[in-house]
Formats: sequence, C-alpha cells, structure tokens
Amino acid sequence: MSNMYRWGIVGAGRVAHKFAEAMNHVKDAKLQAVASTNSKRAGDFAKKHSIPDHFDNYGQLYSSGKVDIVYVATTHNFHCSSTIDALNARKHVLCEKPMAVNASQVRQMINTARTNDLFLMEAMWTRFLPIMHEVRNIIKKGTIGLPQFLYADFGIRFNYDPQSRLYNPALAGGALLDLGVYCLALASMLFGRPNNISSTIKMTDTDVDARSTVIFEYDNAKVAVLLQALDMETPKEALIVGTEGSIKLHPIWMWGTDYTLKLNNGTEKTYKVDTNENGFVYQIMAVHKAINEGKTQCELMSLDETLAIAETMDALRSQWNFKYPFE
Repeated sequence: MSNMYRWGIVGAGRVAHKFAEAMNHVKDAKLQAVASTNSKRAGDFAKKHSIPDHFDNYGQLYSSGKVDIVYVATTHNFHCSSTIDALNARKHVLCEKPMAVNASQVRQMINTARTNDLFLMEAMWTRFLPIMHEVRNIIKKGTIGLPQFLYADFGIRFNYDPQSRLYNPALAGGALLDLGVYCLALASMLFGRPNNISSTIKMTDTDVDARSTVIFEYDNAKVAVLLQALDMETPKEALIVGTEGSIKLHPIWMWGTDYTLKLNNGTEKTYKVDTNENGFVYQIMAVHKAINEGKTQCELMSLDETLAIAETMDALRSQWNFKYPFE
C-alpha cells in the first residue's frame, strides 16, 4: 500500500459529508470513491467533494483496486454487513459508531477482520480529540486524584417523524445507539466495563428508546450517571470528579474544546484546546498511524473495548425488553 491512503465512503448522508470535508485536512489521505444505493446521490456527493469515482452499488466500491480503506457511513442496521463485505474484499475499515446494532454483530465483524488480518476500528471520533488527550493526561498525572464519579448527557429534541432514521426501528433508531454511545464510550474510557447496571427508559410510539437514564457501578464505589434523549434538550455537559478535584467538559462536550479544571485546594481555571474545526481529522490520522505501524486495531479505541460497549448496550436493551425487528 502506498503512503497516500485512498479512501472510499459507503453511504452519502450528513456524517459522510463531514468525513469527506475532513479529508482536506489530512495530508496523506485521498478521497477516491463514494457509493450510495441512490445513483444521483452518489454523483452529487462525488461532485461536491471532487471525488474521482462514484458507484450506485457498494460492491463496486469494495472491489475497486483504487481503494485502500473503507469508511462505513450507512445507517446502523447495515454497519455489520457493509463492514464484513468490505473486509472480505481485502479493505481496511473504519466503521461509524455504533460499530453495530448488537454485540453478536460486532463479534462477527471482529472475527472477519482478524481472519483477513486487516485493520478495523469503530469511528468513535471523540476519543481522538485534543481535549480528550488532555483529559487523559490530567488523570494520568493524578491532578484530580482517582476518578470516582462521572456525569455525562447528550440529549437533542428531534421532531417526531416515524419514518426518520432516529425513530424507525427497522433502521436501528433510538437514543442509545445514536447519542448514548458517546456517553457510554466516555464512561468506558474512564472506568472500563461496569459491574452493575440500572436504568430508566421512555419508549416512543414507534417502539425505540426516546430517553434513558443509566447508572453504572464499578469497583471501589465508582459510579457513572448517563442521560441520552431524542425528545429533550440537555446541557450536553460532562463532569469527572476525582478525589483531588474535577474536570468539567463544557457544551457540546463530545466535540468540544473547553474544560474547567477545579482542584480541592481552591484553584480553578478554564482552558480552551486548539482543535481543528473538523474533529474527524484526528481519527483519520489515528487510522493511518496504526496501519503504518502494521497494526490491525488502534489501542485508543480497541476492538475489545468496542465489543464491551456493545455488550453493555445489549444489557441495557435487555432490561428494557427492547429488540429491533430484524434481531
């Protein structure tokens, strides 16, 4: 593979556009192809982003000898099949979060990647932002002591539309997979896998989760309280409390730049982290770095962690007696 990595995008929705724009800020990335089941949509996408190749069939993109890495940006229900098809076509894959609808699908994707000895990662782009790098360093240095408590919320009031992706069970809609996954990934980064899970749930008329409050308990009385919602605007903040101080991530925390460090000795200061306006660039660079080093996953968002998060989401939906119609 050349030093210039040639990407193909599967799916041409809003997130795919943001990803395509990020390519302009990564020197060793080239956007080579896009595929959509809608031919006009693929063509319009290609024209907007000056992409050489566009297809109205995903398989044509997978089989293209001009593509090295595939970014899967389809709706959640197609993440598993799209990723497996790309891997079996000998392409590395970055799959939009959540990696898949359930843990069983994630296992299939991981096994396929390992069988083919190819790179695979969940596109949890927040994990790679400069602000998260600073948060991890603050914690590693012991500045706030040992983290004990996390609060994180992500709620947006979306207009109710039974046919929209967010409210449609056939497209794996709901707050947990779309918004809550950010909160769960932050809790996972801090504390790992929870020992005990409790939750409350409000369902929509279309039988997907509209809103949930989740409490995770860990060893040594550590706790995470998470809120995710499709039907309510929340502060979109996060607070990490340690034995010696706290870190507050200001709105909108999952793609933010500002945080306040407050210590028990009374000192308090707010910082702004220099960040590219398109936060997707950092995960793209992380993918390139891992592949350059001959790795098939990225330690910062490992496949084992992705699977653990999927298993936690399965456990929550089990508490809610909530399955998608295709499961």
